[in-house]
Order: sequence, then structure tokens, then C-alpha cells
Amino acid sequence: MDLAHDPLWARCQQLGAELSVLGTDEHQLPIWSATRPGDSAQPPILITSGSHADETSGPEAAVRLLANLPTERTVIVIPHRDPLGARGIPAALLACGGDDASGLHTWNDVRQWLAERHLLLAEDGSFAIGLAGDLAIAGMEPTGDSFGTEKIIKSLMFWLETHPNHRAALKGRWIVMPANAPGCDRRGILECGYSIRLTRDNFVGHYNRFFGHPEAPRGVAVVQAFIDDVQPGLTIDLHEGWNTRSYWFVSDEASAFASRSEQLEQHVCDALDAAGLPMSTLSELVPNMPAEHLLRFTPKSHGRLVWRWPPHQESPWGVALMPYAAQYGPAFQTEVGRWNSWEDRLAYQRVLAESLVLADRHLGRRSPSS
Repeated sequence: MDLAHDPLWARCQQLGAELSVLGTDEHQLPIWSATRPGDSAQPPILITSGSHADETSGPEAAVRLLANLPTERTVIVIPHRDPLGARGIPAALLACGGDDASGLHTWNDVRQWLAERHLLLAEDGSFAIGLAGDLAIAGMEPTGDSFGTEKIIKSLMFWLETHPNHRAALKGRWIVMPANAPGCDRRGILECGYSIRLTRDNFVGHYNRFFGHPEAPRGVAVVQAFIDDVQPGLTIDLHEGWNTRSYWFVSDEASAFASRSEQLEQHVCDALDAAGLPMSTLSELVPNMPAEHLLRFTPKSHGRLVWRWPPHQESPWGVALMPYAAQYGPAFQTEVGRWNSWEDRLAYQRVLAESLVLADRHLGRRSPSS
């Protein structure tokens, strides 16, 4: 991505932020950070977003928070953890050696583009998989019951189970899928993507996995090295989840900062209640959330879910950013209902982040026992 044409980069420049390219992902695209000017109190607050590039409110919210968070602490944002997905499907095809794909607007356009260039690996009805350079593209036409990329992933996994010969062609590749949610405000179909990777031992991961693993993909390793360097005292990873309410993943009770995290969580609950922003219970997520996710959750109150991530030594391909960053301070993964309007999603993100920051300031300096 040409950063000179990245609107979020340009807005951070206008804010006078210190901009740094932390490294590049597997496709030689930059992963960058912005640090708010004037603040110096430590440890820093880190806000990340865009590990799933089809969750579009996160990057916008991160930059707005950079400008407006009520704190004297150093604030750092990483808006795009998946810069390829953020470019959208036509740009991803171009980045991987294809010719002009700017005229593509539907999944059928993409499938025809791949077919004309003899890049289709497989197709079944509207579902298709194509290979473009070192990238794979998978997708299908959105349907009335589509939750977006989740339906594509399920179709892809079923296809690989029933056609094991295609699994070998996809191993080690990043597979980008269109957002596929035309009914979701500012999510669209091809405007942004969701990237997953099929590892050589058949693990399916994405840019919010692989932390703490020695073979982490480059895009993950860049962010992990930055976390280890700055050791944030508070980390907020912005996501979009199911339905129209908010919920968020919180640290396991066994974490070093469990007591402090519990106090911060209560402030979030109070702030969301005061703003009239409803929170989702685990039972309300059941119709939408994949069964394999539900098995890992322990509900707390007011939208808080403990995702019991396995310890590093028990997880063959690492963990997510939130439990990795939790070794340095309280860490949270926010989930804002994607079926809200754009402005409502941004309002949720703002209240969640601001309430955490204000509560953290009230509690004073961090310590594992506080």
C-alpha cells in the first residue's frame, strides 16, 4: 500500500503523530504505527485493529481515539494489522501479480476474472477457489442467511475435507476472502477482505493467531516484536462481532493482572449502561457464533466473556494478540456488533476504549497485584 494514499496515514500526519513503519507483511506491505504527540507518561497504551480487515470500524475508531483519548499516557495505534485485506479484493489480485482488476464489483466478477486467466483451482456453484501468485482467493455469492466471511470459511473447510488433493495446493498460502456482507454498513462485498492461512500441518489461522509461536508469519511477528519492545500497560484490540450489541473478551482469572482487569471491566459496564449501549450475553450469541468458539467461552456478566486460551505450550500455533499482550498489563479484545450502523459501531468503540483508559488512570500505575 502506498502510504501517501492511505487516508488514515494522512490523518495521523495531520494530527502531528509520530509515524513509524514497523515492518512489512508477507506481501511486502507496510504495517505502521502512530504515536500521539505531546504525551510521555509510561507505560504506553496500545490500540490495535484490522487483524480482520473486514471489521471496518476498528481502524477508523483507532485513529479517532488517537486524537481524543483523555490521558497523558503515551498512546500508540496500529490501525491495519492486515494491510492486504484492507486494500480489498481487486487490489489484492493486483498486488499478487494480476493485471487491472479495478472493474470488479461482485463475486461473480472475481470468479470470471480468475477463470479467464486460468487461475481457478475449484468451483462448485457460486463457491470458487483461485490461485493468484502466492495468494489464494476463496469466495461465494452472498445469500440471505450469510454472516459474511464465516460462511465462506465453512464452505472452504468442507471443500478441503472432501477434496484433500486441493489441500496441498493451499498449504502455506494466505487465503483472502471478500467481506461478503452487503447488508453491513461500510463492509460491502469486495471492498475489504478476511485473510486466513493454512499451515503445513493443517492449522487454519489468521492475523489474530500465531502470537508467541517461533514460526509466526511475518505480519504477526512484526506486531509481536513491537509489543515486546514497548510493553504496553494497557492494550485494547478493536474488533467487530456478531449481532448488534457489544461484548468483549477479558483476561483469564489466572492472569497476572486479573484483579486490576476486573476493576477496569466494571468501569466499562457502567459506562456502556450510562450511554444506553446494550451488551450481549453468551446465550444471545449462540445463534450466530460457531460452535467451536462457544466451547471455549466462560461467561461473566455484562457482555464479558473469558476466552480460555490454551497456554502457549499447549497451543501448536500460538495465541491471539490479547492474551499475548496480557503479560505486560491488562488487555482486552472488544467486539462491537457489526450489524449496527457505522456511527453506532464507532460510538461503541469510543465508549469501550475511553472507559478503560479513564479507569486505568484512576487506578494509577500498573502492577501485577493491583
